[in-house]
Amino acid sequence: MSNLLAKKALLATLSTGAWRATKLHKNETAKVNADHQATDIARVTVKLTNHKALSELTKLHAAARAEHYRLTLPSVEDNFRLLPCGRELEHSNIMAGYATKHEALAREFVAAYDVERSTAPARLNGLYDPKHWPVSIGEKFKFATRYLPCPDAGTWQEWLKESAVEAEADLKNRLADAVRAFKDKLHDPKAIFRDTLVSNLSDICALSGDLNLLDNPTIKALSDQASHLSGSVSADRLRNNPEAREDAAKRAAEICSNFKL
Repeated sequence: MSNLLAKKALLATLSTGAWRATKLHKNETAKVNADHQATDIARVTVKLTNHKALSELTKLHAAARAEHYRLTLPSVEDNFRLLPCGRELEHSNIMAGYATKHEALAREFVAAYDVERSTAPARLNGLYDPKHWPVSIGEKFKFATRYLPCPDAGTWQEWLKESAVEAEADLKNRLADAVRAFKDKLHDPKAIFRDTLVSNLSDICALSGDLNLLDNPTIKALSDQASHLSGSVSADRLRNNPEAREDAAKRAAEICSNFKL
């Protein structure tokens, strides 16, 4: 089992970072706690800037991590994700796109930083603390991916066995969540849903062939049935055809029942 996993997957990591504009204000925190005769209860934070580039970076990092998680499975080590061999080019291309956007946003904020820093005393008034504003912040920004071969020698065998269990459980849960969401939403004839109800199910089914690293037959059967269901309907048809919606809901319920989801 572990040797098969090592042959079929790479280890992929994603590291992101940015200068944090929300800081703990120690003096104000101490004052508020003292006023309320409390000890380390209140925490006063200050948002130093509302610059758009920083908020866009936060969104971009979240989107990149969501894609990273979509294409990979967990291992027992938080930072290492299992990427199916053959998906590394897709993963690399997607991450490269995010990296380019990250660099542009980081440059934009670094270029504006001196102005943000110089205007902070007037903008923040009594909440200004010069310790919150280092001279340089360029090194705070990072976006990096790394791909490593999956180790299989010696003590790594146990690591691989534990990671295989973690990965299979995650994939089955992702499939189950998508099928349950499909069933639950369609069972209510008045419920409004987005196109992603169908596309999310289609997407995880399309990925599951590669993500099913150990060729688990139960996961394959679940994916095949869910894929047949999602491929036979469209979001528009489910919205506009009550009979098709009812039939799809019943089929989804049968899948949930068969696999005890």
